[in-house]
Amino acid sequence: MIKALLIFLLFFVTTFAQAQTVSSTCSAPDSIIGLYHEDASRLALRKIQANNLPEKDSVAIPATHADTVLHALLAVYNANLAARDTVVSLLNIHTFPSPVMNSIVISAYGNLPWMQQLQLGNMNTGDAYVDHLITQYQLTFDRTFTIFNPIVVLKSGSNYNIRALSNMFETLNGVQYAVPNSYAGDGNNIQDSIYADHVELTYSLGWGDCPSGCINRRFWKFKVYYDCTVEFVGSYGDIFRYFGIKETNSPSLSLYPNPFKDMLSVEGVEGPFNYTLSNVTGQELIKGSATDNQIENLDKLRAGLYLLTIQTKSKTSRFRVYRQ
Repeated sequence: MIKALLIFLLFFVTTFAQAQTVSSTCSAPDSIIGLYHEDASRLALRKIQANNLPEKDSVAIPATHADTVLHALLAVYNANLAARDTVVSLLNIHTFPSPVMNSIVISAYGNLPWMQQLQLGNMNTGDAYVDHLITQYQLTFDRTFTIFNPIVVLKSGSNYNIRALSNMFETLNGVQYAVPNSYAGDGNNIQDSIYADHVELTYSLGWGDCPSGCINRRFWKFKVYYDCTVEFVGSYGDIFRYFGIKETNSPSLSLYPNPFKDMLSVEGVEGPFNYTLSNVTGQELIKGSATDNQIENLDKLRAGLYLLTIQTKSKTSRFRVYRQ
């Protein structure tokens, strides 16, 4: 037990000693901006609701909040860091979709004419206020069902503060409730904190019974300064065992430790072998040969995920390995 604790503490300290800082840019093509616009809006909305800011009653999510986070997300995306390759290219981590920003659930009495129209999928309901909300927030019909009273689900192609929009629907006579649609469970996520000189972004990977709340989680923390410089602070949390899964059927071949620090030992291989270490985009970083079942001098690598290929006379094996 004491040995396990010491190993964990050593891993924790070593991980956070790997801070790396690189220049980056906070701009990107529209296609890349589109990938992270929803994340930025969601992070801004979380902040507004968690801190009970005045903007909580606004259906529109203020760009002043979202743009700051969006620029930081783009800077990480553009950064030349192995940890960036891990959270972006390999794991494709985005915010967990809570709160939902484009779907609203409305329950109302079935004898209301406008509700009857919505149940039929008719977005021109004849009620001036309902039609105004539908038009202003670009709402379309999604589905309908009944639990005691009719329920309709409307969706929008844009991101909004659905809680504030729900409050507007609840002012209507006959509405039992209007709430944002929601996702159950847990999963990958991004969290942010805004400081005077930088934005802190923490990407996390969740696994292990996530429908009930992820049992395990690993974190990667970045600081993005307002000149778009990105500092990778380090990674911490549970070890993602997926990093050690073999890519080919090689039951007799294994390696340790994984995560590694400066060397890897290969078990189950007879005689010399060739190896290649690549980043997750496929760029070869280290090539060599080994005769004593050890791959050494890996301490110059940055912390992050790598792909290791081992070539013997009879087979090729591939592994995912993690430099702590």
